[in-house]
Amino acid sequence: MSKLHVFRNHNLGLLQMRENAFGWAQQAESDFQMNCVYEEGETKDAVLFTKPGVNGRLLIDHDTLEIHIHLSILMTPFKKMIESKILKNLDDILKCKIIN
Repeated sequence: MSKLHVFRNHNLGLLQMRENAFGWAQQAESDFQMNCVYEEGETKDAVLFTKPGVNGRLLIDHDTLEIHIHLSILMTPFKKMIESKILKNLDDILKCKIIN
């Protein structure tokens, strides 16, 4: 099993990131046929996502965003492509204003 981990700092606040993460989950469901479950917390939210061969979680709070992805052995050859799409999605879809 292969793993991906991406961490970003942001200055958008929890409410804006919550809206962005929810939009990301909707797009992941429609574009990549992911099954996404949004879990809202007081200070931190999580989006749990699964698809055959891929599972992970997106964690957000008032100033950070973190994504952990586990790829099955069959998806490992696509790791670089998946990673580049994730980085683009995090910067485009979530509109992260990276401060780190």
